[in-house]
Amino acid sequence: SAFLLASLQGLVATLKSREKQSEALLREAEDRADASARALETIGLASSQGLMIFDRAGFLTQANQAARNVLDVDTWARRRYLEIFGPDSPLAQVVRTCFENAQGAQRVQISYTSPSGRKHFLGLSLSPFHGRSGELAGLVCIIAVMPTQPTR
Repeated sequence: SAFLLASLQGLVATLKSREKQSEALLREAEDRADASARALETIGLASSQGLMIFDRAGFLTQANQAARNVLDVDTWARRRYLEIFGPDSPLAQVVRTCFENAQGAQRVQISYTSPSGRKHFLGLSLSPFHGRSGELAGLVCIIAVMPTQPTR
């Protein structure tokens, strides 16, 4: 029974050591994720182009000031893109297509009328991003104001 007790104590010590290692690895991964999120936020804030990020359900998770200025929409509340742009707007249609196909769209040009009636011609680049298992995790939308009317 002394041998069994010593074996169990050794096993418990090994498990505690592994638990501490796992906790340290988890803290490191969380720190890296926080640093990546801060870097993305810094890039978004510094960009003169609009930047919007939607999660896999289409909810807005982040928008920079340039996007708010160009689109003239309330991006502070957690809302879906259909609520923000309107279900029939060309911008919502482009976002919907990217979500449905899980494929990006580069240099899409659309005409956009803001809720206050300002008309813009926008150039859009949309890129989906995926989770670890390959599932669609969300969509990044970069918005630039174009000087002329779109070609399509």
